[in-house]
Amino acid sequence: MSLQCKAGQIEVRDIINAINVNQANITANDVDLVNANSKIDTNAQNIASNDARITALDGGGVPTKTEFDQLKGRVSTNETNIETNRVSIESAGTSITDNAANITTIQSDLVVVNDNLTTLADELVTSNTEIANNGVAIADLDVRVTKLEDISSKGAVLQHATASGVGGGDAAAGTWVARNIATVIYDDLGGSSSATAYALPPGEYKFTLAAVADADEHMSKIMIGAAMAVGTTGLKGQISYVSHIAKITVQTNISVVTKIKTVGSGDELGKANTLGEPNVYVTLTIDKVGQDV
Repeated sequence: MSLQCKAGQIEVRDIINAINVNQANITANDVDLVNANSKIDTNAQNIASNDARITALDGGGVPTKTEFDQLKGRVSTNETNIETNRVSIESAGTSITDNAANITTIQSDLVVVNDNLTTLADELVTSNTEIANNGVAIADLDVRVTKLEDISSKGAVLQHATASGVGGGDAAAGTWVARNIATVIYDDLGGSSSATAYALPPGEYKFTLAAVADADEHMSKIMIGAAMAVGTTGLKGQISYVSHIAKITVQTNISVVTKIKTVGSGDELGKANTLGEPNVYVTLTIDKVGQDV
């Protein structure tokens, strides 16, 4: 589109230059005509002077040879000037005819240029419309990207973590026991946490849970309000794992519960390590995967 506009501008500039050249030619021809007319007037005056001399000679007797030669020379000069002026006038007339033809051609070219400019104007309107539509599409895409960035950057990590030598706590057999998830490792979901629950704002989320227990057989699950996401069954010292996606429409409490089959010697929810390092018995990861609902 920009190349066509540039070509149209060059074509108009060339036509304007041609018009200026023709105008200069016309002005020069006008000067030639004025000079030719001046020469004709001079010749006419010379002829009149010669006629006067001839009349004077007719009335004064036979001219001398010198006077006759002078008169003959003047007549010859006048004839030469008249022929020169005739040629100049014919040349000026040809130039005027050529300039008229050039002007006609330029007028035709201007019609073509005007048509091209009209076409370019129509194409410019179309391009502007397309640019406007693309702008709307880009703005919509920016909104979508912003939402995706907002989704991809939000999450929370909650744990039951204790100092070295501190166990995970006792549990009764056959009963769902609420796990501690009070240690907040990371949270930009805007929720609020307590010892055994996390109040989660509306949205669509992916939940990932890893929970240990020191029992011959145990199972953990995520409670999303009253709903549950059951995990795998773990054996003594193993991890019970849960992965679940859910959409909530109102703020909802999230918690983790564990059930063991038989009671052991205490700290069934996790035996403390003897390595002098902190203990982690539960890790709940929450990732936002959908827009707010």
